[in-house]
Order: sequence, then C-alpha cells, then structure tokens
Amino acid sequence: MEKIETAKGQGMASETPEADRGREEPLRASEERSRKIFEHSNDAIFVVDPERDEILDVNPVACRMLGYSRGELLSLPISEVHPDEMPELLAFARSVYERGSGWTDELTCLTKSGSRLPAEISASVIEIEGRICLIVMARDISARKRAEAMLQQHAAALERLVEERTAELSRSREQYRILLEVNNAIILSLTREALFQAIAQALRSVIDFDRGMLTLYNPEKDSFRVLALEGASLSDHLGAVGTDLSRQASIIIGRVLEERRPVLVGDLSRERRLPAEQALLGAGIRSIVVLPLIATGEVLGTLHLGSRTPDRYSEADAGFLQEVANQLALAVENMKAYEEIAHLKRRLQEENVYLREEIQTDYNFEELIGESRALKKVLRTVETVAPTDTTVLLLGETGTGKELVARAIHHLGRRKDRALVKVNCAALPSGLIESELFGHEKGAFTGALSRKIGRFELADGGTIFLDEIAEMSLELQSKLLRVLESGEVRRIGSGKN
Repeated sequence: MEKIETAKGQGMASETPEADRGREEPLRASEERSRKIFEHSNDAIFVVDPERDEILDVNPVACRMLGYSRGELLSLPISEVHPDEMPELLAFARSVYERGSGWTDELTCLTKSGSRLPAEISASVIEIEGRICLIVMARDISARKRAEAMLQQHAAALERLVEERTAELSRSREQYRILLEVNNAIILSLTREALFQAIAQALRSVIDFDRGMLTLYNPEKDSFRVLALEGASLSDHLGAVGTDLSRQASIIIGRVLEERRPVLVGDLSRERRLPAEQALLGAGIRSIVVLPLIATGEVLGTLHLGSRTPDRYSEADAGFLQEVANQLALAVENMKAYEEIAHLKRRLQEENVYLREEIQTDYNFEELIGESRALKKVLRTVETVAPTDTTVLLLGETGTGKELVARAIHHLGRRKDRALVKVNCAALPSGLIESELFGHEKGAFTGALSRKIGRFELADGGTIFLDEIAEMSLELQSKLLRVLESGEVRRIGSGKN
C-alpha cells in the first residue's frame, strides 16, 4: 500500500508540470496573438488609466500618427494630449464608463507639432491587474474630413449656382415682360413724349434711374435735339424739350455716335467732363448709360438713363437696355415717317388751298412777248438768276409784269416742281400779315385756335413772291430781312425755328 501510495503520489507529482504547461501554452498563444494585433493594427491603440491620468501602453501606429516616440507618449499625461478638448473628452469618458464602450468622431488628436488631427475614436472599459482602464482606438479621418469639406463646398457652390441661375431666369422673364410692354407702348403711343413716358414707366420695374432722356440726331447740324425728358428738374440743367445739344458739348454722346454701342460711365465726378456732363453732375447724376438708337444702319438718336448712385449700371444692364433701344429706334423711325407723311399731307392741302390755280407743269417765256432791247436784257437776267437760290428784288410800277418775271424765274429754276406762293402784302391787314407770312402756334394770341402754317413755310423748297413789299411797315420789313438773310422762320408763339 505504501508503494502504491508512493507510486500514486509520485504519479500525481509527475503529472502537475505537464498540466500547467498545457494550460499556459494557449494563454501564451492568446497573449501573443493579442500583442500582434496590438502591434500591427491599422488604428492607433492607447491603453490609458484615467484615474492616474497616464498612458500605459501604445502601439506603433499611435506613435506614427502623433509624431511621438513610445517613451514620449508613455510619459505624457492625458490632459496634455487634448488640452483644449478636456470637457468633451471627459464627457466622452463618462459615457464610456456608464455604457462600457463608446464611439465619437468629434474629438481630435494633438500631434507633437501642435496640429489638430481629426480622428474617429472608440473606447472600451477593461480591467488590468485589478485596475479599471480604457482601451482607446483612434483612426485618422483627416482625408475623410477634407473630402466632406470639399463635398460641402461643392454642394454650397452648386446651391449658389442654382440660386444664380434661378435669379438669372427670373431676370430674363422680367426682361421679356418689359420688352413686351415696350412693344405694347410702341403700338399704343401716338406721340414721342407718350412713347417715352410709357417705356420709362416699364423700365422702372427692373432698372432704377433718376433721369431719362430721348434725343434725335440731326446730321446737318451735327447735334441732338431733346425729344422727351423723364425726371424732375432735369430741364433746368440740360434745357427743355426741343433744345439742341451739340455733339461737341458732350464726350459721351460723341462716343456713342462714333462707336455705335452703349457707353457706361460709373462716376461722372471721376471723368473728364464737357458742358453736358457737367450739367448732369450739377443735377446730382453720378452714373449714366447712353445707348444709340440705330435703324437701317443709321444712328437716329440716343437713349439716356442716369442715377444719383455711382456705378449703378452694369454691362448686363447695358445689353438689356440696348434691346429696348433697338425697339425704340424702330418706333422713332416709324414715327418720323408718319410725321413726315402727315406734314407732306398738310402741306399739300395748304398748297391746294393757296395755289390750286398757280401750279404749272411747264413754263417758258410765252407770257413775255416783246422784241425791245430792254425786255431781252430782262429775260437774259432772268435766265442768269433762275438756277440760283438768291433772293431777287423786282422793281417796277404796278402793271409792268413783275409777277410774270417772278413766274419765269420760278419755272426756269431748280424749284419749278414745287409751289410758287404769291403774297400781296398791300392786301393783307397790318395786324395779320406777320401771322400770314410766318404762321403761328395754337394759343399764341387771342383768336389763335389752332396752329397755322405761314406762307414762308408753305413755300419751303419752292418760291415765294412778295408783291407790294414796300407797303409793309418798317418793323415788319426788318423781320422779313432777317428771314431772307438766315433762311429760317419761327412761328409766332414757337420757341424753335
């Protein structure tokens, strides 16, 4: 029994080391696997003791990510790793303690160089040698953050682009609406003033302006006549409707006429100025856009818009306004043609009233019969002066044929296809002779119920024969002399020739 017991005792003693080795080898293998995972993980791993505010262990990735050596990291307190984010870090730690684990991407890792490294952090509570510790895994997500930021930038840029395109589409729709209103104004407006007022009212809904002006170009005088104005007190600085603006008096108008394109001036106070621009600045206008009215290749006039705000108008505004100006040019051209037709119609009616029996299609000296040397001398003189535009003074007693000579001069000259207007100055009342010769405007004097075309205006392009001119008063003869010298007539009550 003793041997048996001894054998048993010896057998039990011999089996104990082998059993221990059997149990230790899996443990060592597990620890080796854990160490390899710890060392070769793609994420940074920290073993920290929050109670002692120290890092117990780190893997190589953590060293590379933060730029520290392993020894440097193990000597750092946790508070130095995240000095500015301690409230967030403590809140995250409390959450991990309460739940046993946690995750966040709101914290950053502080590198050795002092830069912030966005990280995705997960943590779990473990017990090591009787101490509660945390296993913290951190993954560098700076590339993802950059991608997200870039995506946000692209999204914001796309949103801005959509807003810009939407606003541009809205502006285009509004501009098309204004162009439609301009077309309607062109159809419904019968006068230049009414046309411009309707267009100005339509433009105000899309473009602000304090002053507006429409002009018509006169190539013979190389000047622009003001046809319509929009804006209080502008006439005090540029003249009323009907005023002629010399091309040489404005840099802007000259450029528009030469370049045939819109001209923008952001601030008149910074530009070289001529009288017209100085007048605008005196009226408080700081920025201006001037557009040519072009039809059939010719500049008919200009459209002006001015604002008291500097740099008010852009190239886009000028492009839209040029479309309006193009439509306005067609309207002005049609209106001019209509006015010319109406003028010719009125003139023809007046000629029919005054000269129905005077118009002839051909004429020679058949009414002047004679063989005397004196008469032949007169006829040679008639042939000499007839082709010219000079004023001819015919002297002779009553009944000597002054009117026949006047007829001969008219029908031998370049004006033979137009009317010969005869006026017997002695037969006209002294109070009405000026009105008969020069015409008058409606309301110019008592009894002037409508506008009247004078004999001089009726004879424009033709010939006027003033008989018995010596019977006129000296005052009227002086006025008549000025008309003959200048070739211009002003109706009574009119402010322009």
